[in-house]
Amino acid sequence: MLLNVSILMGPFTPFFAEFFYQHLRVCQPSFAEAANGGGASNPVKPGKSDSVHFLPLPSFDESRLNGTAIKAFKVLQSVVELGRNARDQRNISLKMPLKNVSCIAGNVDEEVVKLLNTELKTYIMSELNVWSVDIIPTQSEGEWVKIALLPDLKKLGKVLGKDMGKVSERASEASEP
Repeated sequence: MLLNVSILMGPFTPFFAEFFYQHLRVCQPSFAEAANGGGASNPVKPGKSDSVHFLPLPSFDESRLNGTAIKAFKVLQSVVELGRNARDQRNISLKMPLKNVSCIAGNVDEEVVKLLNTELKTYIMSELNVWSVDIIPTQSEGEWVKIALLPDLKKLGKVLGKDMGKVSERASEASEP
């Protein structure tokens, strides 16, 4: 495990990774092979190779991935992104803390909502600079959303003239309550 960490560190911190590798390679069974022929002979193995930089990056095991955690982090990213966008649209700086933010989670698994409400809640609060976050699972977003048709009266007024009143009346009829 530590040997894999030193291999992963190689491109970013080459000297530390090399130092750790040289001290950890002696614990590997392939180290005895390195004493005979050195690390120049193939196949390159951890412990046999003379340097951490000669080794390929280790592959990962997909069976060890947590699908719920991956879904939760995708939702977390979208919550933070949408929260920041909402603050930008209302010209509220991230430096100013907000009292509460409600997030409507439609079509999200119950496990993901549970993760967001427990373990990931403090992260959302710190990223959005709020005192409390409410993640509300619902399948009917219509209770929380109001759709309104708002025409640009300034531009349409120039084009339509006195018929603008009829257009704005029809637009208000098209809006949902």
